[in-house]
Amino acid sequence: MAAWLPIVKTALPIIAEVVAVARPMFTKKPNDAERDDLTARQIEELQTAATQNSDSVKALAAQVQTTFEGMEFAATELQKRLALQQKISISAIVVGLAGFLLSLYVLAGA
Repeated sequence: MAAWLPIVKTALPIIAEVVAVARPMFTKKPNDAERDDLTARQIEELQTAATQNSDSVKALAAQVQTTFEGMEFAATELQKRLALQQKISISAIVVGLAGFLLSLYVLAGA
């Protein structure tokens, strides 16, 4: 869940903008005489909304890609740290075992 938190934080403002743009605000339905003018305005509003929606989706995709690249980089760094910690742990076990065997040897010889 924590891995998705940055994505959600990044996407929420853009999603709100997409919803606001995609929901065209039409005026009241006029009489039949003005219907053609209203239809032309509504088509223009829809075309504008579609263009803005496309731009918003492109921006969102770029931000999601940046977020994923950051997550991949962090995962790579964590894998390197884990490998180093495993090597240190194995070295500590070997040194501890050698000390234990040395103490047994000293005690057995005495």
